[in-house]
Amino acid sequence: MTWLLRDDIFYLNHGSFGARTVAIRDAQQHYRDLLESSPVDFLDRKALAFLTRSRQALGAFLCLDPDGFGFVDNATSGISAAIHSLQLAEGDEILTTNHVYNGVRQLLIKRAKDAGCTYRELEVPFPTVSDDELVNSVISEFNERVKVLVIDHVASCTSLIFPIDKLIQACKEHSIKI
Repeated sequence: MTWLLRDDIFYLNHGSFGARTVAIRDAQQHYRDLLESSPVDFLDRKALAFLTRSRQALGAFLCLDPDGFGFVDNATSGISAAIHSLQLAEGDEILTTNHVYNGVRQLLIKRAKDAGCTYRELEVPFPTVSDDELVNSVISEFNERVKVLVIDHVASCTSLIFPIDKLIQACKEHSIKI
């Protein structure tokens, strides 16, 4: 892979401001050129087919139903759409950890305020305990008010990998959205 980065840069922050390869930059430019050469044709006649083809390719790669997901600008936009789609009421609780991405933290705090519910962060030490201890510490904080758990699979601030499969299973058992 050929990157556009300077040779003296060792870039590790692809999550927040992902650098692009030359091939990706060139493909993006191709689609920008198609848009600019005929905006109405591109937006009204071709864009949906391009997006469908992209969803099909990504769905095949990830073993997902291509009709079961869509594209968003970034992870924060995606979590915003998901959180705003939830029916939250006064007395409900949104639960996350102190490893949550700050943009998502701010979104959750505002969503909780707007819904009249509670926002709570669990303190997860770093370096952390074993996966089982981590899962048990999260589960021990579940109560009847917790309606949603927001967990970064790989925490942006620490790179801690949360045992997401076990947490998803625990949420299912407690009827908590994750």
